[in-house]
Amino acid sequence: FGCQRPFHKLQILSWAVHIFVVGGFVGILFTALVNDFQDGYVPVLIIYFLSLTVLILSYAYCLLSDPAKPSPIGLDCKAIVKNNRADERYCRVCKKKIPGLDHHCEWLGTCIGESNYFAFFSLISSGLITFLLQLVILILQITLFGVDGAVFYAFTGIWCFISAFISFRYLSLLIFHVNLLRMGMGTYDYLIVQRDQMLAKEQAKKQQEQGAHYTA
Repeated sequence: FGCQRPFHKLQILSWAVHIFVVGGFVGILFTALVNDFQDGYVPVLIIYFLSLTVLILSYAYCLLSDPAKPSPIGLDCKAIVKNNRADERYCRVCKKKIPGLDHHCEWLGTCIGESNYFAFFSLISSGLITFLLQLVILILQITLFGVDGAVFYAFTGIWCFISAFISFRYLSLLIFHVNLLRMGMGTYDYLIVQRDQMLAKEQAKKQQEQGAHYTA
């Protein structure tokens, strides 16, 4: 599972980026609130820290649980994971059979399967909410509540851009998996279908070119 060594470089990068961006945001927010506390922050901050808590707990579950074993707290997704990806599949990275294997996530350093798909889906959903709220709070700080000093303004602007980028990545991932659930297809199934379609197009193109050559 995700805490086993060696850690993947994308896994380490994920830790560094999340800690850096969230830590920087908390620092900006703390500085702003100390200088000028606004009551309008309170409801948004409550939702933000609740979402951040869900993100951390979901990440920890994916990191610490073994996807080859049933969920210890009953979060198996047999009702969600469709039959065409509910069988066991062997992961060459984890070197074990994973029930309902969807894909091996290098960012988490573990497989996503039947036993931890709920936590994975919760992670990407709460990640989107967390960084969207982070972006909203930063924009409010700039536009409504004001930012003191050019340096603080620059840092806030940079964190707006970073938060927007991470939000977009989470949104793309969420849309991708919602679409897969709608089609009743896993990530590996989708990649196999895409590969087969691409090979079929290449084969048809070759046959067309050969036919044109013989005609000429």
